[in-house]
Amino acid sequence: MDRSHKLVEYLRSHASVDASDLSDLFAVGERSVRSYVREANAALVGIASIEKRWGGTYELLVTDDDALKTWLADEAAPRAGLQTREERVAYLLDDLLHRIEWITLDDLSKLVYVSKTSLSRDIKDVEKHLSHYGLSIERKPRYGIRVCGPEEARRLCMAGLVVDGLSGGAKTRSRLSRVSACIDRVVDRDGFHVNSAAYQNLVVHIAVALGRISHGCYVPMPEDRLVAIEAGEAFSVARDLAAEVSREFDVDLPREEVGYIALHLAGRRVLDQDQRPDGGGLVISDKTWAVVDEMLAAVKSVFGFDFADDLELRMNLARHVEPLSIRLTCCMRIENPLLAETRERFPLAYSMASEMAVVLACHYGVAPSEHEIGYLALPLILAMERQRSAPVKKNILVVCASGQGSAKLLEYRYRQEFGRWIDTVTACDAAQVSDIDFRRIDYVFTTVPLGVELPVPVREVGFFLDDTEARDVRRLLQWTRAPAGWIASFFPEDLFFADLDVWTKDEALDRLCVEVSSRRALQGDLRLLVGEREGLAQTSFGNAVAMPHPTRPIATTTFVAVATLRREVDWGGHPVRALFLTCISPGGDERRQAFYGTLARTLRSSELIGRLLETPEYKTLIQILIEAEKMEIGDQP
Repeated sequence: MDRSHKLVEYLRSHASVDASDLSDLFAVGERSVRSYVREANAALVGIASIEKRWGGTYELLVTDDDALKTWLADEAAPRAGLQTREERVAYLLDDLLHRIEWITLDDLSKLVYVSKTSLSRDIKDVEKHLSHYGLSIERKPRYGIRVCGPEEARRLCMAGLVVDGLSGGAKTRSRLSRVSACIDRVVDRDGFHVNSAAYQNLVVHIAVALGRISHGCYVPMPEDRLVAIEAGEAFSVARDLAAEVSREFDVDLPREEVGYIALHLAGRRVLDQDQRPDGGGLVISDKTWAVVDEMLAAVKSVFGFDFADDLELRMNLARHVEPLSIRLTCCMRIENPLLAETRERFPLAYSMASEMAVVLACHYGVAPSEHEIGYLALPLILAMERQRSAPVKKNILVVCASGQGSAKLLEYRYRQEFGRWIDTVTACDAAQVSDIDFRRIDYVFTTVPLGVELPVPVREVGFFLDDTEARDVRRLLQWTRAPAGWIASFFPEDLFFADLDVWTKDEALDRLCVEVSSRRALQGDLRLLVGEREGLAQTSFGNAVAMPHPTRPIATTTFVAVATLRREVDWGGHPVRALFLTCISPGGDERRQAFYGTLARTLRSSELIGRLLETPEYKTLIQILIEAEKMEIGDQP
């Protein structure tokens, strides 16, 4: 039963209650009882009030009996309607986050109307959600459980529930409405504009803060940071707003709480600033530079891509992380209209951004949302595009049937059309081909059939290139040559597992990691490291595919273990039927980028993945990988 609901019900059945009786009822001290009374009175405005009489006794004075009955029914109805596991988990999160005292599993099971066995499963989901905020469940024999972790993290988690619509009882709705009215009065009076996204975040922040302050729970703030905030223009408005809220709710907001309100007010500019392409007025701190270093190191460690020398990427990430850090600190939400397209078209960049998000979560205590990860992927997409725009130049041989003069003319034509991809051009007629040293030749372009087998690829073309031929030549020159069957070396046949009979994500990972560990010598516990990574950020991006991987390199050579599943399993909200478990070696590999390009094109292609699921065989896997390798270069993520 909700604490306020329990208190009111008890007082309704007793004419006068001593404070010590309420202490026994809730198993808390009298100070906490006073907090509970203030909390209940805040929710009962205009309906009833709990008054403390001379001698320390409490009485319930009812103003509107019908409204009180409705309020009690509204508080109880959500618990009676908790039909699904998701609904129960949301309710348990909300309940446990608001509690200070311990609660037993027996009492919790009565609250949500399920058995202790079902409740234990729900609690595991609760713990998973709490872990994203650095919170955990503390257990104590005979006392029960409670949420453990920093106050700031608790508030961020509570705010997230409100924003997601998972914490919305009558008490919450009343508080949000009253806070909104306070903000409207102050910003109108002070002429301070707040955009809609910052406004919503501010309302939720203050409402959550009021609930915690009523329990005597405050968020500390370092003095130097508070002094810096007080020097900003938003602080005077924050001070006025804090005074308005204090009058409305009869509660004192300490200096630190006013500082956090000022951060949210300043956040209105952060949300606008982040959309400016020039980043004007944004100061990048030393901490942000250090965080970006760690983000790039994480990408190199897991994916083998080294962006250390890409100054433009560093600057773009730093300009993005500076305001993002404030959004994370203040639990400010933004929407990304490009999220679905980014995740579908650029799964490699999105996966790299997810790895960066792990670093951000460690530094700022909150994991970035999928919308934020989508924005982080954009500078990575541009960085990979820049890497491809300066390819290794090729050495080519052009062959013409009509003599050196015609061959030289053809050489000139190729240099004019494809100069950015060509290093040296050797020209000869058909009769001289047998005298050519092919050790330094990458491709041969010939206007006539040669009739001999050459050690390099040969492309027959017309003397005057039409548009189709020019496009084909351009694609060929952009590709990095690799030995025949090179892609298969990353996808060994003994690590292909068809039609795994599993029901859950954890079961799928258990089975796959056991199989891989029995076949490869690894420098670490694969299942443990993959589990750690799954707990940090999403590895499924749609298209029925997930790409799990360990948190650090543990393989001596890079490989991918592929598994198809007999049925769809839920993978963080996405249905998944194909797993590409990627293990990267610590050392570099000149084919690494080509490998990831092929893998990314495969994962994003519904047609290719559909064929693999329809015919789950190793030869099908290799066929679709080869087709992905040959896709139009412009399609590469």
